[in-house]
Amino acid sequence: MNKRQSFVKSIQELINSDENIKKAGQIFHELATGKVYIYGAGNAGAMTLNLLQKGNIHVEGFFDRHGGSDTFYCGKPVYKADEHNLHQKSDGEALIIIAFMCGCSELEDIERHLSCCGWESIYYFQTIRYFFDIYDYLSCGNQDGCLDGNVKESEKYKKILEVAALLEDSESFLVYQAFLKAVISGNPAYFSLPSEKPQYFVDDIPLQKGYSRFIDCGAFDGDTAYALKKYIGVADALALFEPDPDNFNRLCSNLRSDRASKEQILFPCGVWKSSQILKFKSGIETSSGISEDGDTFTQCVSIDNVIPDFAPTFIKMDIEGAECEALYGAAETIKRHTPDMAISVYHSLEHLWEIPLLIKSISPGYVFYMRSHGLYGMETILYAVNQAANEL
Repeated sequence: MNKRQSFVKSIQELINSDENIKKAGQIFHELATGKVYIYGAGNAGAMTLNLLQKGNIHVEGFFDRHGGSDTFYCGKPVYKADEHNLHQKSDGEALIIIAFMCGCSELEDIERHLSCCGWESIYYFQTIRYFFDIYDYLSCGNQDGCLDGNVKESEKYKKILEVAALLEDSESFLVYQAFLKAVISGNPAYFSLPSEKPQYFVDDIPLQKGYSRFIDCGAFDGDTAYALKKYIGVADALALFEPDPDNFNRLCSNLRSDRASKEQILFPCGVWKSSQILKFKSGIETSSGISEDGDTFTQCVSIDNVIPDFAPTFIKMDIEGAECEALYGAAETIKRHTPDMAISVYHSLEHLWEIPLLIKSISPGYVFYMRSHGLYGMETILYAVNQAANEL
């Protein structure tokens, strides 16, 4: 058995593990029957509340350092996160979800503090975020979390293993395996630690085309453009897409005063499979994105339509879950120019396997690498390189 076959087998064992299936059922049972509290009344807390409510999970309220007797957030009471309140609410049926960004050591300190206050079931919001995506797949949909007898015949199972067999190196294997293990077990400690290599500009992946003509989907304020300039140098041409008005204004101002490329084309648009006006959630900086719950509308375009002759050597996408649609809208460009690509696959669990398979269906010559550039699965990037490109 070679390394690739051994890795695929390890993924099979991970998914089919009775222990992991039981753990997934236990988590769901606790969420469905326990008293659920969210620690952190901010954007991540609101997102977690919305996710739980969509899953018909009742939330008792929030804990936050700014809480008080008359404080409410998203229609839920906010209790001050002091030892008295934390002790008072931590009965045997209660569980708490930590819902704000923090580092590994800070998360460990918070978990230790909550444990000292009597909390036994403590989860991190990033893990819960992905958990709902995989629970129905792993279980029969009941609270015991029993394995569906048809899971091995399901299309999702086959896709997970198919992508496992497409990854090119050991680090990619470990990132993929760790992501799945963290989600299935409900334990964020299993996620890979961030790579020390700069995001999008890793030097341990054999790119075929390089960065000279760069498409940046989700350009924010030019952070990636300036990272390109720092690590690689001034590019020949940049095409940048940023739909959030505040971000786009900063992007224009920054690139006007400090150019990152000889040619710069800026679009105040989202990237999609076609030209459409879609609902958009704005004003949250790097997390602004296309959303059915959006508070405004934005113009979206496809790469094939607006820059058909740009001839990119590299495409980067970090567009808050719209990556699949954007790839559909860039299919002709990808077929024609076979650019190297760096695509975010952490916004939805299924993107871990759906995005590489989509790219493979567009242009079969691509091979794949996966790297983690953030904590708890955040900034997990799929690097796609077309090996056939250097044979043309």
